This record gives sequence, structure tokens and C-alpha cells, in this order.
Amino acid sequence: MAGIGRTISVALVIVVCGTGPASAQCAWVLWSRVESRATPAHDPWGIVQAFPTRVDCVVGMRILSQKFTASGSTVSEDAGGGSFSAVTKDGGTFSFGKCLPDTVDPRWPTTKKKGR
Repeated sequence: MAGIGRTISVALVIVVCGTGPASAQCAWVLWSRVESRATPAHDPWGIVQAFPTRVDCVVGMRILSQKFTASGSTVSEDAGGGSFSAVTKDGGTFSFGKCLPDTVDPRWPTTKKKGR
């Protein structure tokens, strides 16, 4: 099932950013979010940095995830998917990061409910 999600994500990136020379105009954004047991799901996604290419964004994501590792958090990284998650030693704080095309905003839903 995870393979299907990854395939869909890749297909969306191709559609959003296009292929060929025009795709150079598609920037990539590294987003991050922090949740804690005290304030679950209250911290919205925030922009860490924008990059000219997906490869650059993934490199930036790895640097960010290494900072969490250095602070003692356990990090799970999906470089192919352009995301990571980290949890502190006490399990009280969870951090997430992901690279998305600049046309995608994780703070807002991408679908509308019927009747609205």
C-alpha cells in the first residue's frame, strides 16, 4: 500500500511541476511541523526554506533531520519520499519535515467536500 502512495505522489509531482524545460520554474519548499503531547496538532506546518530543485530540498531536509539526531531524537527518514519524522527520547515531542513543490501547501486541504 505504501508503494501506491509513493507512486501517486510522484505522479502528482510530475503533473504539478511538469516535464521538460518549464519544470525548472518549479521550486521546492521544505516544510516542518512540531507536535507535543501537551499541544497535539496545534502547531501548523511552517516553511523552513525554499530550494530551486527537489534534490536541493532533500539535501536541506537531511541537514535538518541530522540536527534532530544530534539533539538525541530518533529520526526516521524517507529520502526517496522527501520526508522525515523525529521523536524526542522521552517520546513527548514529534517533529516532521517534508519537501513539496511550491504549488503545494500542506496547511490547507486539497479537496472540497460536496455541497460546499
